Amino acid sequence: MNFKKLIYICGILVINIGSMIAQNCIINNPLMIDASNLNETYISNKIKEIKPNFDDVQIAELNLLVKKCNNEIDNQIALLKNKLLSVSMDKQELIKVKDIKKIKEQITEKENSLKNINKQIETDLQNVNYKGIFIAIIKDIDPYEDSKEKLSVKADAFIAPIAIENLNGTFISSMTVVQDAITISDYIKSIVSGEMMVEKPIINKINTKNRLYIYLTKVSVTPLKKTIKTTQNNISEQSKNVLVINPLNDINYKDKLKQFGIPAELIGEIETEINAVTESINSENDIVRRRQKDIIEKGNQNMIQLKKEIDELQNQLQNRSNILKNVIESKTNIKYNENNSDASVNSAIAYFDNKISELNKEILLKKESELIYRQDVPVPYEGVPSMDIAKKTIDICNQLQATYSKVEKFLEVVEVENMLVSSYQSGQTKDLFRKIDKVWIYPVAGDNDNYKITIVAKFKITDIKESSGNTSINPTINSTNVISKNGVTIEFVSIPAGTFTMGSPASEVGRFNDETQHQVTLSAFKMSKYEVTFEQYDAFCEATGRPKPDDEGWGRGKRPVINVSWYDATAFAEWMGCRLPTEAEWEYACRAGTTTPFNTGNCLSTSQANYNGNYPYSNCSKGEYRGKTMPVGSFEPNAWGLYDMHGNVWEWCSDWYGDYSTTAQTNPKGASSGSIRVLRGGSWYFNAFHCRTARRDSNSPGNRQSDIGFRLVSPK
Repeated sequence: MNFKKLIYICGILVINIGSMIAQNCIINNPLMIDASNLNETYISNKIKEIKPNFDDVQIAELNLLVKKCNNEIDNQIALLKNKLLSVSMDKQELIKVKDIKKIKEQITEKENSLKNINKQIETDLQNVNYKGIFIAIIKDIDPYEDSKEKLSVKADAFIAPIAIENLNGTFISSMTVVQDAITISDYIKSIVSGEMMVEKPIINKINTKNRLYIYLTKVSVTPLKKTIKTTQNNISEQSKNVLVINPLNDINYKDKLKQFGIPAELIGEIETEINAVTESINSENDIVRRRQKDIIEKGNQNMIQLKKEIDELQNQLQNRSNILKNVIESKTNIKYNENNSDASVNSAIAYFDNKISELNKEILLKKESELIYRQDVPVPYEGVPSMDIAKKTIDICNQLQATYSKVEKFLEVVEVENMLVSSYQSGQTKDLFRKIDKVWIYPVAGDNDNYKITIVAKFKITDIKESSGNTSINPTINSTNVISKNGVTIEFVSIPAGTFTMGSPASEVGRFNDETQHQVTLSAFKMSKYEVTFEQYDAFCEATGRPKPDDEGWGRGKRPVINVSWYDATAFAEWMGCRLPTEAEWEYACRAGTTTPFNTGNCLSTSQANYNGNYPYSNCSKGEYRGKTMPVGSFEPNAWGLYDMHGNVWEWCSDWYGDYSTTAQTNPKGASSGSIRVLRGGSWYFNAFHCRTARRDSNSPGNRQSDIGFRLVSPK
């Protein structure tokens, strides 16, 4: 037939052109069925009305066209994802530096700590006091009127300002010997005042003959204490009758005493007393200096460190402010307000969230344009070709619907982590799923009324609430059935009839030579949802008197039964009125419509299956090695609702192990004879590549191992 009307799949737009344009995703076929008309009667009538007849050349062209269409969509989605990544990275950069308020609080906290250090140093230095000895000579006293007590008070008043000045100088000069202490010393010097205490009068006598009062005393001065106010006379007014000397600082003190008229014998007495205490005073002052130095150095180190931290925080604050301003003003239409940065940041984040949501919606719209393709599927002849084709179309659509309609969480907001786009858990979410929107049918007639069909399907992504809740076309597929026999209950999943390519392509990493690809068609069947558990198998043992298998100390209950032979597994299956799956049934059910090494894609993580994660597949990431079985259903099921098809335990199949046929097969049973039986699925002990969907293993049917179990197939 010559169809000039061309259907533009991507936009569901009808146009008239003379050639197929791959980038516009055009398919030349009027036998397009809308989802609402996907029933056997409508399809059969449509076929009889149009009488389509395609050939292998057209199907090959169609195959190329669909690939070009999907490649173009993939490219467009890749561009959108790059934009999404860029916007997400901008938002993430903003989030990382947005907390300016916290940095300001840290700066204030450290500045308060700085003030506290000053106060603590001041407090500690208030206990620092320097020692000294001072001579006070008062002439022309009245020996009859002036008592020693009265004269000593006068002498103290004359000594105090000089002692305070001298010993404060010692205190201040000690500040300069502390390296890098200038930040503290300036402050300390500014608050030096001084208080003198008389510790011990050494000479306190009146010389009646010469009308002299001789006073030699040991004093201590605390520089950071206030001077006690006294009523002493001004020293300048009394200078002609009073002499005050600091003999430790004045090497000429004896000459000054002599000049002041002090007799030699008194000078000798004074000198003797001074020499007696000089060493101890110097020793005490050395100790005080060291203590003062320790206080200053410790405080200084703390202050320098705090100032460094404050400088770093201020630089960080400035850098963050610059980044915020740059990101917000260059990536959004918002003006950055330094005085109200939080408001600017929140507005920018809302802008990015909106942009991310828009890009996600664009990606979903592009995803809707993808075409799902099933080529050259044989149509079993049952007498009426149009009805046979209609039934097969419904069968294929059910398979596609089951494979691609899995409900997923679509997160409207995404974040960037380690340069990858990942879910932003606080974002708004929707439950979305894919359902068939339109189907194009391409029948190709063969010999003896036999047909094969190629199906192209387009899906629609929709809110789960808009759906009817039934993801199958007709009849319902992948429904769960429960079989209870002999007190044991097992859940089964209905697997639709279909045709698939069994084995692995030559390009698959880690494949073995016995995985030759060939086409297999299977009738519908039911497979147990989980591997048979210890709980179920133990009931069988108790009922039949068989010994229970060893659980290796890992526990029984919901863990898959292990250490069972093929004969044990077959006996349990027959006891339940079931059988073991054929190898072809096992692989078909495991794939659930996929063609990748695993039903999870090109990689299998240890969060998806139980295997030795130290040895991942190809270039995939390492994972966990648990070293034992896990309870069944510990991981997500495949698209058809079957659990643990990869890993956990190898599963016995009914087949003898043998070479595959190179021709198409229908319901194959495996080799007619042999010495070893087929195992599938990999296990907790083995590497990831042994868990591949196409991987074949085998063992003696009488062998029992800690990583071998099984699952069942139920009769119709």
